[in-house]
Amino acid sequence: MPARRDEQSRQETRLAVARVFREVTQADLAEAIGISLTAYRALERGQTQNPPLRWLVNAGIALGIDWEELVDDDWREWLPLNERRAKPPRRDGLWHTAPWSEVGQSAEWGGRDAEQAALGKLLAERARRRRRRSSG
Repeated sequence: MPARRDEQSRQETRLAVARVFREVTQADLAEAIGISLTAYRALERGQTQNPPLRWLVNAGIALGIDWEELVDDDWREWLPLNERRAKPPRRDGLWHTAPWSEVGQSAEWGGRDAEQAALGKLLAERARRRRRRSSG
């Protein structure tokens, strides 16, 4: 069933635009994601300040797009979760490796893509170790 006209009238978030483009009703997408219609409507209207990542991942899978395409610009900004962390931490005070922009395109790092690939390999290896420990 195509999305109803009244659901198309207020497309304030990327999620709403994607859902309407796919001609899916709010009720059908909420069910597909596994959340209540009330929770879905709040998410789509941008009223859920800190939505669970799984909701966005499931929505992306259901709509056939990368979940990151559903993340609105205001969600890409720092969200203070407590009074002590009103601003993001300084990288030089938190990181123990140089950011890719400071390392440049050296053969050792290969720039940002190589850094992300190295981090991805590290995370994948740690996940494999956890699985082996939990299964053994």
